[in-house]
Amino acid sequence: MDKNYKIKSALRAAFLTVIAGFAGSAWAQLSGTYTIDNGSATGGTNFANWADFRSAIVTNGISSAVTINVVTDQTESQIVLPQITGASSTNTITINGNGKFIQGGVNDGVFLFDGIDYLTIDGLIIRNTNNN
Repeated sequence: MDKNYKIKSALRAAFLTVIAGFAGSAWAQLSGTYTIDNGSATGGTNFANWADFRSAIVTNGISSAVTINVVTDQTESQIVLPQITGASSTNTITINGNGKFIQGGVNDGVFLFDGIDYLTIDGLIIRNTNNN
């Protein structure tokens, strides 16, 4: 009976450690420098596309200044950026476009700023391919 108790305790501890590890990484706020590069998969400090970046920053927020370096041109649908949790005059969001473009064929605009503050976009070419 003592042997079964030790096994159950060890399994419970291992399970809680795994869950805590996933929770910590799944809910980590963004902080530091990231890239948008469709030549690499989303993970670590890279987002393969704008939709993945948007999802991460909207879901997780930021805990300090965030810089996004755009590495590759992208074609996307509309990117809606609402208010971002943690953004402030010191916790800013900077997108360095590096002369790359984002384009999409949408009615309103490629980017829709719906409450986002403390955002700087520099050197990003934004193209709307919709003729309407």
